[in-house]
Amino acid sequence: MPATGSRFTSGWSEALFGLWGGRVDWVGNWVAYKDGQLRTQERDHRRFRPGQKLGLFDDSGVLLIPGWSDGAFDCRAYTQDQDGQPEELTCRQSPRSLADALEQLGLQSVDRSG
Repeated sequence: MPATGSRFTSGWSEALFGLWGGRVDWVGNWVAYKDGQLRTQERDHRRFRPGQKLGLFDDSGVLLIPGWSDGAFDCRAYTQDQDGQPEELTCRQSPRSLADALEQLGLQSVDRSG
């Protein structure tokens, strides 16, 4: 599993606080593929297993894999089932758009004139 830099973690925490005002409760980790595209579940499972061996994923710590699939942004999430195998969780879409979230962070200016 790749290491996470403390500057990234601090910046990400600030961004989440700015978006949701500290109302975030998260136990888990996320990883994205280099090109931003989702892969097969088997490839996801190969990402899950090393983190599981390190104790990062269990019945309450999840792995979230965001990415693009067929031109749409999507996510997959995995937890550990009772036999220690990766089990896919349902991800729910937010009514809030990604563009709105990026605009609020000042990362993107959205032209809404149509």
